[in-house]
Amino acid sequence: MREGFVIHWNGSPTRIVDHGRCDAFWRSINAFHASKYPGGVIPGALYSFGMCPHGIRYEAQGWNKPQGANGDGTHSRNYSVIAFIGEGEVPSIAMLAGLRDLVVEGRMSGRAGGRVLAHRQVNQTACPGDDLARIAQQWDRQALPQPQPPTAPDEEDDMKRWIVRAPSGAVYVWDGATLRPANDPMYRLLLRYHGALCPDPSQDTWYEWSQAGIDTALAHSGDA
Repeated sequence: MREGFVIHWNGSPTRIVDHGRCDAFWRSINAFHASKYPGGVIPGALYSFGMCPHGIRYEAQGWNKPQGANGDGTHSRNYSVIAFIGEGEVPSIAMLAGLRDLVVEGRMSGRAGGRVLAHRQVNQTACPGDDLARIAQQWDRQALPQPQPPTAPDEEDDMKRWIVRAPSGAVYVWDGATLRPANDPMYRLLLRYHGALCPDPSQDTWYEWSQAGIDTALAHSGDA
């Protein structure tokens, strides 16, 4: 059993929007590692897994096999997983859900213990960025919820949180009392509308409620 997972990112922005680009990005990682470490003892991508912005898992070394990406002096202490994002990009809801499911699967199958670490915790690097580092800290040695089926719509609950896009393009969450930036990954992961995860703000899909509510939220943001 490995101790857990180490989360990585690409460093440079991936600029992935359509899922069609994810396969090409994964092939580029394999090609880069193959050229950088020719004849290495670990063929292909050095990571155990990859996770694209659409929540699709890619497998390189996979379960119970050595990996070479963590730089912590051992190939068998933790699994490594690279998120297909880079500097200036935020993890999508689908990506976070996929990472969560990977961690839960590892724990429940007995292949991984409870550790979830950012790459910067085991090596001197900025990887995997502040958002994913914060997620790793929140998940490390903590129980993670299983995905829940959608619940029936609740009209009163629906009015408690609104997603708002300002004219500048900034995205906010308005709960009727407080306006918060919608770029906190855990907040975006847990936010629900009609029992379903809200769309990722980076995907240009929005739920908008009454104009009065939107105007109120934007007035509080100073971004009207």
